[in-house]
Amino acid sequence: MWYAGSWFENLRTGERFEADWTRGLAVTAGVVTRAGRFWAAIRGVGLVEWIPDATWQRWSGAQFPEDEATQVSVGGQSIYLATAHGLHQLSGGQWLAVRDGNHEIDSILALPNDQIVVSTRKSGLLRIGPDGRALEPICPALAGAEPVESLLVDPRGAIWVATSTRVHRVARPGDCPAEPIPAGILGEPNSYSTLVAEASGVVWFVRRNRIARLGADGQWRIQRTEGELPTVRSFAVRSPEEVWCLSLDRSLFRLRRNGDLWRMSAVASPLTTPQTVHADRRGWIWVGGVDGVSVSKGAGDRMSDWLTLNVANGLAAGYLSRHGITEEPGGAVWLAGLHGVTRVQPDERWFAAPAGDAPAILRAPDGAPGMARIYGLRGSPFRPHPFEYRLQPGAESWIPSSDGWVRLPKLRGGEYTIEARYSGEGGGAIARFAFQAPAASFPWGAAGVGLMVSAAAAAAVIFFRGLWWEAMVYRVRKWLFIRRFQKQSSPASAPGRPAEVTHLDRYRLVRPVSRGSFSVVYEAEDLQGATPRVAVKILNGIPGRDGWVRDQFAQEVAALRSLDHPGVVRVLDSWIGAAGEPCLAMPFVEGPTLRECLRNGPLGARRTAPLVAQLGDTLEAIHLRGVVHRDLKPENLVMLDSGTDREHLVLIDFGASGLKGRQGEQASTTTLVGSTQYLAPERLVGHYSPATDLFSLAVIVLEMITGSGLQQFRRPPGEDDFQAELARCLRNSVSGCEQELAAALALALHPVPSRRPPSGRSWGLQVASLLSDQARRSESH
Repeated sequence: MWYAGSWFENLRTGERFEADWTRGLAVTAGVVTRAGRFWAAIRGVGLVEWIPDATWQRWSGAQFPEDEATQVSVGGQSIYLATAHGLHQLSGGQWLAVRDGNHEIDSILALPNDQIVVSTRKSGLLRIGPDGRALEPICPALAGAEPVESLLVDPRGAIWVATSTRVHRVARPGDCPAEPIPAGILGEPNSYSTLVAEASGVVWFVRRNRIARLGADGQWRIQRTEGELPTVRSFAVRSPEEVWCLSLDRSLFRLRRNGDLWRMSAVASPLTTPQTVHADRRGWIWVGGVDGVSVSKGAGDRMSDWLTLNVANGLAAGYLSRHGITEEPGGAVWLAGLHGVTRVQPDERWFAAPAGDAPAILRAPDGAPGMARIYGLRGSPFRPHPFEYRLQPGAESWIPSSDGWVRLPKLRGGEYTIEARYSGEGGGAIARFAFQAPAASFPWGAAGVGLMVSAAAAAAVIFFRGLWWEAMVYRVRKWLFIRRFQKQSSPASAPGRPAEVTHLDRYRLVRPVSRGSFSVVYEAEDLQGATPRVAVKILNGIPGRDGWVRDQFAQEVAALRSLDHPGVVRVLDSWIGAAGEPCLAMPFVEGPTLRECLRNGPLGARRTAPLVAQLGDTLEAIHLRGVVHRDLKPENLVMLDSGTDREHLVLIDFGASGLKGRQGEQASTTTLVGSTQYLAPERLVGHYSPATDLFSLAVIVLEMITGSGLQQFRRPPGEDDFQAELARCLRNSVSGCEQELAAALALALHPVPSRRPPSGRSWGLQVASLLSDQARRSESH
């Protein structure tokens, strides 16, 4: 018997599968096949298949509520899990708390004797017994110092500790001298440090864009690379001749030894926001990130070399942290995500093509996105592209397909065959579909050709005259539309001060501060409050649209009351005035708008970087509360402490905000509000989602860097040449990182909302790190 609700559970065995995408979604039907596979129909998701695997174990975030899983460590017979504020040990299939409290854990390291080393900000480095009792401090010099970023025990039993500025080797408790790391690799806090050991016991240390290796003579030596290595976020050693790096801008690199130098080559990462890279004992490469885990056997040159594990095919949760991948001595791999933990037993069969029959190929109906489609249910659930096809004669290489559609170029007349198979090593059975492409012909011979040439010439004349006529008609219609829109959106009256000067016998209006299409904001005095200076927003009446105005007012008040974030203005009070006008009071935010700051020119990389990170965090907080702003623009961002190290932006005016739809879906609206130069394409067809705000943020970031928005480009976002044109534009402002920054901006500006990054916070941090690195390079020169 199975229970199907917000999770799937076998009531006899207790086997349970809970994933982020199933929470809160109704399971309308379910069936278990004779093979033991569970199929469910989930409203809002579709048809889902869950294939239980005895070698997989999952623990959802319900085991440690209001906490986040960050790292698993295995030592001896004990398995430990670190969460943001606690330490747990696996016992009888359950995670039992070993040590709780307000201790922010940086990292853990399980020892062969079942003890564990825990690094906390408050107590430094402690050795803890299985009962949770602190035995002794290991390195007192680290107590209260900068956080520990990496812990390692080498084959000889020595413990290695890396912080932002130092490396220590702990031979015995209390004896932890600093290692003589070469000059040029340490210093500059707030950069990532990583310690890795080879199977032979050789220790590597990586920081910023420098790699050091400890030789047999006990000397650290910096490894030289062909070309400058980007700042490294995560590092893995696959063999003494090959290492992998994940850069701060989330680019994946492979370095192979070439004599005394390391040759660097970029690798296409299948994840949009990778966080960590790990090499296991098999030589497999694991890349973890926001959207799951990707695995390859070490090649990784093609997208088809990678498998993807995520919540849709078995992981308890995505959002892996920087320490989220751990390997047991026996080969099992632990994956710690934000809302759960998964233990998997890697299997060579993951990469193999399915044995047995080939998939089917059927001709597509007219108007379909391809001329044929591949069908089959036996493709690997871990492959983003379960099928591949090629056209014969002529093509030797196989084209991967994620949706089964066969898309072919324009063909000459003749006989062709489409070959298709399941993706995977060893190929597999091939399906074939033969068809006849019609030959191009002219029905009336040479005379027909002449007539067609004449007709084409006449059509060209008509076409160019038609272009002129259409251009004129377009301009007239545009002018009429703008006039009509201005008339509809203009307030019925715009007095300097309304008749009611004091509201609720409490808020006395002083002066108008700003005017919009639907409201006026006044500076006011709060005659009863602790903060006498407030801002009062009064919505204007619009003939025939009073109901819409009141709905928007209620939406804005609800949105602001649900948010408590330093990047969002708070609401203090709301009421309906004597004349029926909706009003609300907010703290008076004093400072120039971002638009006023940009009138003096671009802000530059150094100044833009922290603002982008802060805005991404603000959007993440808004979206987590189920709110989409829908009118993000420089006029709605106020700069506080402008020109100082404390400057930050506050988001105001939630009058156009809306509630987001269900996960994976866009919400709909019949009202178009917002500024056109910052509107995402889906807004023009009545849809919006959190990705809508990210599009607007990307336009704002572009304006902060270059001083201009999307109107400076000839190609619209999404076209093939747009990213190259964007990189050329950025070169004048951020030379050195224009390619990486163009890639990040182009992704956020993609016309398809689902192709944009899923997290505003992660995207903001990525862009901020690129700009910060560029600013440091510029200042060093």
